[in-house]
Amino acid sequence: MTNTDVPQTFAATVTVTGDAESASAETGECTVGGVRVAPGEKVMILGDTGVAFADAVLEATSIEHAPAGPGRCTYVAHFGRIPANQRHYTVWVHGFAEQVVTGGDLDGGAVYHLRPRPPTG
Repeated sequence: MTNTDVPQTFAATVTVTGDAESASAETGECTVGGVRVAPGEKVMILGDTGVAFADAVLEATSIEHAPAGPGRCTYVAHFGRIPANQRHYTVWVHGFAEQVVTGGDLDGGAVYHLRPRPPTG
């Protein structure tokens, strides 16, 4: 690669969703598995090479609070420039488990499910 080479990138939208024990339609904030998530937080994508990285902020699209049970929270994150040509990508939101997807998944509109990160140790 020379100084004039521009790496290939693509745009993608990732839908982020989870079943929440508490949800606020007013603020867009939800608690999923004891972990808080809200609009403005970042979704990260890391390519399998470890150097291809992109991030985008969450936007609330649907916050449903069920009076007799868990609510459902749905957000989207719009990525403008995801580095292409990776075998797979790891997607995550801080405090939640990572999810591995392909470029085809991202191109088709990947869905990331909010699940608490498993305990370490």
